[in-house]
Amino acid sequence: MHHIHTSPEAVSKLKKAAKLLARGDTLLQHAEALDRVAKEAGYLHWKHVTTCAETTSAAQATSSPLAKVTAAECTDPRFGKPKDQELILIVGPSGYGKTFRAIDYALNALRQGKPVHVLDIGRSYWHLCRTVGGTYSTFARDGSRSDERHGNTPLVVFELEDLVGQPEDARTSVPVNEIAPTALLVVDELWQMPRVLGAPDAPKHLVEAHLATGGSAVLLSMDRILPNGPKPHLDIESGSAVRRSLVQLDRI
Repeated sequence: MHHIHTSPEAVSKLKKAAKLLARGDTLLQHAEALDRVAKEAGYLHWKHVTTCAETTSAAQATSSPLAKVTAAECTDPRFGKPKDQELILIVGPSGYGKTFRAIDYALNALRQGKPVHVLDIGRSYWHLCRTVGGTYSTFARDGSRSDERHGNTPLVVFELEDLVGQPEDARTSVPVNEIAPTALLVVDELWQMPRVLGAPDAPKHLVEAHLATGGSAVLLSMDRILPNGPKPHLDIESGSAVRRSLVQLDRI
């Protein structure tokens, strides 16, 4: 079948025309009306319309720069080249969009060709995995693991909800050794991670080791960073090559 550029608006107009045609002829089936208006518009039949619409939509998605452009490519060179490594701490109350912003960072890293690994408690990244074609790994209370693969995108989410407060033999199943050295590591529910990783300073050591291998990290915490208050998650050590940022979400 030959291709005809077919927009969603064109499909909608043809559907309306078929509906009007069927209303004027009570003996005409809706499917027959669709085929008739399709042929009048230059298509072979209605299936030809839907096939062309799908092809048009796919071509627009792959040709658009929005599908693959990265933040680095959109930055004016006068402002200097962004650092390859980042340590980003996102803090704020529940419901203020911490995970939403972390997903933005993850998508940008994937467009750059970097792997993204997520440690989460609460199943907040399943839809991301399904949408972009990543792997969603869950862990049972006995330490057993189940991998749900949605594609070949280098995104792996380790969902650790069932390991919170479990015995040491269950917690040791957390696959921190699988985190790629150059990956963007997203650690959500940072305040709960010690209960999964087994020690209060385990998340700090995990992130420091990842930064030392050349990776980047996005950390999400419920804590508020007050001017004169404690900063328990800002004592993570990193080299001068790492750009450190704080994103604080609060009422304005």
